[in-house]
Amino acid sequence: MRKPGMTLRVPLLIAAGFMVFAVTVTSVLFIIGRATISKIEMDHLNAKADIYVSAIGFYLNNARSELEVAAQLIAPVAEDSLETRRILAIAVTHSTAFEYIEMVNLNGTAIVIEPGNLEGNSIRRNRSFRKWFQDALRSKTPTVSDLFISLVSSHPTVNITVPIVGADGRMDGILAGSLKLEALSHAGSGATEAVSTGDSGYLTDSRGLVLAHQSKPQYVEDQTDFSSEPTVREALAGNTGTLSFFDPVEKELMLGAYRPIHLTESSNGRAWAVGFVIPQRVAYRPIAAFSRAVGVTAGAFALVLAYVGFVLIRRFLKPLDQLILAVQRAGSGDFSFRITHERNDEFTILTRSYNEMATQLGEKDLKLREHEEQLRGVNRKLEKSNSELEAFSYSVSHDLRAPLRAIDGFSHALIEDFGPLLDTQGQDYLGRIRHAVQKMGNIIEDMLKLSRVNKAELFPELIDLSSMVQRHAEELAARDPGRETEFVIEPAVRVTADRRLMEILLGNLLENAWKFTKIRHKARIEFGQQADSGAPAFFVRDNGVGFDMKYAEKLFQVFQRLHATAEYEGTGIGLAIVKRIANRHGGRAWTEAAAGEGAVFFFSLSGEEVS
Repeated sequence: MRKPGMTLRVPLLIAAGFMVFAVTVTSVLFIIGRATISKIEMDHLNAKADIYVSAIGFYLNNARSELEVAAQLIAPVAEDSLETRRILAIAVTHSTAFEYIEMVNLNGTAIVIEPGNLEGNSIRRNRSFRKWFQDALRSKTPTVSDLFISLVSSHPTVNITVPIVGADGRMDGILAGSLKLEALSHAGSGATEAVSTGDSGYLTDSRGLVLAHQSKPQYVEDQTDFSSEPTVREALAGNTGTLSFFDPVEKELMLGAYRPIHLTESSNGRAWAVGFVIPQRVAYRPIAAFSRAVGVTAGAFALVLAYVGFVLIRRFLKPLDQLILAVQRAGSGDFSFRITHERNDEFTILTRSYNEMATQLGEKDLKLREHEEQLRGVNRKLEKSNSELEAFSYSVSHDLRAPLRAIDGFSHALIEDFGPLLDTQGQDYLGRIRHAVQKMGNIIEDMLKLSRVNKAELFPELIDLSSMVQRHAEELAARDPGRETEFVIEPAVRVTADRRLMEILLGNLLENAWKFTKIRHKARIEFGQQADSGAPAFFVRDNGVGFDMKYAEKLFQVFQRLHATAEYEGTGIGLAIVKRIANRHGGRAWTEAAAGEGAVFFFSLSGEEVS
């Protein structure tokens, strides 16, 4: 009698041999593909680096030309006059390159700064110790500085300077323009769009400090030092090329191209560095995916070979037929089938074990079905209780409105008709009664809204959320024209949902943002969308008071507030309505915030109604 282990050996050996062959072929293909992709990526990075260098050069030359024209126009006056300010104001307004322009005398004192609102305390501060001023004074020609902290904006910047030359040919002063560094990050961005996602370009000054970074602009504000980057070292040494290296800043392997950017003739050979890099894990992602596909295919084919071999010899393993049938029936929930096997071999133990297992599973399945039926009964009772609770809430809220209106009306009548007869304390008591009644009325109204949200039938349609937000923003601005609030609304955000409920949801979120940004001198409220696990999520962000995230879950519960009513009005129901509307659309609502730094409220919609 042939043992089962012996009869399975042949198909397993065939499958193992094929897997060894497949692994060998996959390894060879991976090595060849990696080399090919490296060359392609290096060519792409070279092209993008060249484009970026050209774009930066064009940007700097254009900025210098604008400044030279302004210097020629103010040369006859070269002093703080209305004409000088008018010329510089026009130059700044029409320039895409400069954040501000300042006119500095030969002693290093700023005479004029445009826009004028930036002058502040920096207008008369001396610049003579600044290297950019010393270079401009020494060269008497246009210069480009390295990165430094501006006395005007207190942020990192780069100055382009040109001399102001009088009619006698002598230099009367210096015109310095502070570049918009964010524009350097976007220079040539349309032409350098990534062929494979994940690559980015950056620009450093002659010391290796980051001036621009396409994917991580915060490096500029942080004055991040890239002098240890191999691409930057090579470019600052005047070299051009490509290399594979370990990035000490990003802590991963990279492919990169580098180029120097030579500045003005007065820069004494000083240059900036341009680098374009892509992580190797991103560059080699296609060949990795191909290798995985080949491996999966080889594995699947090996399994097929094993199965074919098994079928060819299964006549020697007839007892397995009953086991397969038993397992199939068990998989469909039938544990009553039992295997019969009369021979005394390995299958005797197997069939006995299976029969015992099937008996135990059958008993557990019966108990599970009983528990499921009990659970369905509990769910039916819970649904009935929830329905009765909603009906009760609606009825109570509705029936309380009439007596509250009566109390408010009679209190108002007492104040009007008998107010002079009451002392100050009595009038205060009546005022408190009216305020409490009105507050109770608002709470009842919000409870009715919550009840209507729970009961309302949904009528999904394609709606433009951006237009809704714009309309609400205009209404809020008209309500308090004195507030300085910036609304940033992403255009053409569309979704399929119930229009009426979306009006309520967005109204509550925008009212919430409006309320908690009232303390800000310059409030900012933003609406847009982003990805959430592959699906769109919509958000309303503000720079208001914010809150501690440990209280985040409480915000979406009825009557839960984090601030006193005396500070910020409200009933504590609005966000509960937002959450319920999102749930009704098969989505969810959540928030992220930090105390004193504002908050962002998210909501998602699946488009499927959930009762």
